[in-house]
Amino acid sequence: MKSILKLSLITVMTFVSFCATSAYIVFDPTNYTANNLAAIKSVTIELQSIQQTITQAQQLQTMYTHLQNINPTLYGQQAQAVQQNLTNLQQYQSATQNVSTSLGTQGDYITKLQTMYATSGSGTFSGFISSLAKKAANGDLAARNMFDTATATNNSVATAAAQRQALQVQVSSNAGLMQSTQTTNQYLDLLAGQGASLQQMMSQQVSAAAEEKAKQSVIDQQKVIDMNAANTQQKNDANSFNSRWKTGPFKF
Repeated sequence: MKSILKLSLITVMTFVSFCATSAYIVFDPTNYTANNLAAIKSVTIELQSIQQTITQAQQLQTMYTHLQNINPTLYGQQAQAVQQNLTNLQQYQSATQNVSTSLGTQGDYITKLQTMYATSGSGTFSGFISSLAKKAANGDLAARNMFDTATATNNSVATAAAQRQALQVQVSSNAGLMQSTQTTNQYLDLLAGQGASLQQMMSQQVSAAAEEKAKQSVIDQQKVIDMNAANTQQKNDANSFNSRWKTGPFKF
């Protein structure tokens, strides 16, 4: 048992050493916040542009509906095309609104994370995440929730962005809308990269904290084994002494 614990300790220490020397990730939470706010602003502008385009499409729909009633053969196809474009725009508007909502939730999380960092007294953001990971490893539910929420918010933005992206081809004929759309795309791509870096940093720190705890557990177990062995040895020595005393030349 003793040799197994020593082997486990060596294994754990080796893994922790590997984590400590893994790729160092530089992450700037202030820049992440700025990009999130810029993305929200871009989406807001895009939603305004979508609504303007929808209004124009509705006006065309009214016009072609009137013309279709006059001459169905001549204006029937145009009326259907306008209706389809309007439907696509409304679907795209809904998907873009979902992106806006997800970005807002992400922004709330980033702000909370920044506030915790500012009041933590940690010298670096990486050091703060390391400290948070150790708390999570020791059962701090609030700390654990910060890591889980990072994953949830990033996934929510990514899912909403993918749904919006899938609908863009259907509204690409609306040239006036495309400029604001591309600007939002750029910010979403930037945030996706930064979010991935944050999650990678968190993952590394969580792994390191878990392995550090495992290493300490092995050390503590070894201390208990050594203490028990010392106590057993003391008892054996005492029994041996008593046995010699009773059978020796000075026995009573």
